[in-house]
Amino acid sequence: MLTFRKVLCLLVLAAGRLMADDAVVLPKVEKLGVDSPITFKVNGLKPGLYEGRLEGVDKPLTVQVGLGPAGADLAAMIVPADAEISGKTLPLKAVASKAGGVSISEGGEGLQVDVAGKPFFTALGQSGNKPIIYPIFGPGGQMMTRSFPIKDVAGEYRDHPHQRSMWMTFGKVNDLDFWASDPINGDKPHFGRIVPSDVKIESGPVAGSIVSSKNWTDREGKLVMEEKNTIVVYELKDQRILDAHFVFTAPASAAVVFGDTKEGMFGLRVPSVLDTKAKKGGKIVNSNAIEDDAAWGKSAAWVDYSGMIEGQTVGVAILNHPSSFRYPTHWHVRNYGLFAANPFGLKDFGTGKSGEFKLEPGKSIEFSYRVIFHNGRHTDAKIADAFKAYAASGK
Repeated sequence: MLTFRKVLCLLVLAAGRLMADDAVVLPKVEKLGVDSPITFKVNGLKPGLYEGRLEGVDKPLTVQVGLGPAGADLAAMIVPADAEISGKTLPLKAVASKAGGVSISEGGEGLQVDVAGKPFFTALGQSGNKPIIYPIFGPGGQMMTRSFPIKDVAGEYRDHPHQRSMWMTFGKVNDLDFWASDPINGDKPHFGRIVPSDVKIESGPVAGSIVSSKNWTDREGKLVMEEKNTIVVYELKDQRILDAHFVFTAPASAAVVFGDTKEGMFGLRVPSVLDTKAKKGGKIVNSNAIEDDAAWGKSAAWVDYSGMIEGQTVGVAILNHPSSFRYPTHWHVRNYGLFAANPFGLKDFGTGKSGEFKLEPGKSIEFSYRVIFHNGRHTDAKIADAFKAYAASGK
C-alpha cells in the first residue's frame, strides 16, 4: 500500500522529470553583436513551439522544436544580440503557434518562401539543366542576384548564362560538366543534368525547411550520384538568412570522382551593379581580411560581397560550417559578380596540390553553408559574429 509520503515522493519525482524534459541546454556561443539563428539537438521534447526566460534577457526566448522533415529533434531559435546564453539551461513551456514566421508554399513556377509576410525567394525545380533559387530579395526588398538569363534586366552583364542566380553544381564529376551545362551553351555530350526527385516542405514560426532529393545524371539520364539538400530559413527583421546542407552519395555500384577545377560549386551571381568590376562601390572581403581580386582562390571561413543597389548599401555573405568537407573551403569569387564556394579546385587555385577526390561506392560527403543577405557592409552586419553563431550550430 502506498503511504501519503510515498505518493508525495512519486509526485515530486514526476514533476522533476517533467521540468527536466521541458528544458534545453543552449549551445556554447559567446555574446554576439547581432541577432543570430542557432540550431541544436534536443531529446524527448515534442515538436512544437516553446518559450523560456533567461536572467538578463529582456524578452522570452522562442524555441521551435522539429524542423519538419529535417529532423524531429532539431531545434531552432534566434539568439538576441548581446544575450548571454552560452551553455545555460533554458526552462521551457509550450506555447501556441504565432503569426508570421516562415511560410513555404507551392505555387507558380516553384516553392515560394516568405518571411514575416514578405517574399524572400522562390526555389525553382528546373531552370536550364538544374534547380536554382530565383528571385531572391534582401531585407530591404532589393533583388540580390543577377536575373540573366531567366529575365532580361537593363544594365546586367550577359556573360556566363549557366550562372543562374543561386545554385549547386560542379564542373568535373566523372568527367561530366554540370557547371557549364545550360541550354544556352548548347547540348554537349559531356554536359550533365540535375533533376529533382522528391521534395518536402514545412513552414514554422521561427524557421521553415525544404528537404529535397536530386539525381545528378548524364545526358541520357544515367545516375552519376544522388544529392539530398536541406534548406532552413529563419525569421529575422533586419536580415534574410538561409542554411543549405548538402549530402552527396555515390551509387552502390560505382565511385564518383570530383576533379580539380575552379568551376564550382555552391554559389550565386550578384547583380551587375553590385560587383567590383562595375566600380560603383562593390567590395569583396573574406574572414582573413583579404579583399577584392586577392580573395579569389583563397580559403576562408566566410566571404562577403557588398555594394550599392538602388542607393542603398547591401551585401551577401556565405559562411562555411566547420563540419563541412575540407573546411575552410576555397572561394571562386570574381570581380564580375561570381561568388562560389569550391573545396576541389586546389590546383586551379594555385595551391600546388591536387584537389581531386574519389568518393567510394555507397559513401557520402557533406557540405554546409549559411547565406546572409544584409544591409550595409560586412562590419555593419557583424558577419564575424554571425559566423560564431553558425559555427556553434548543429545540423
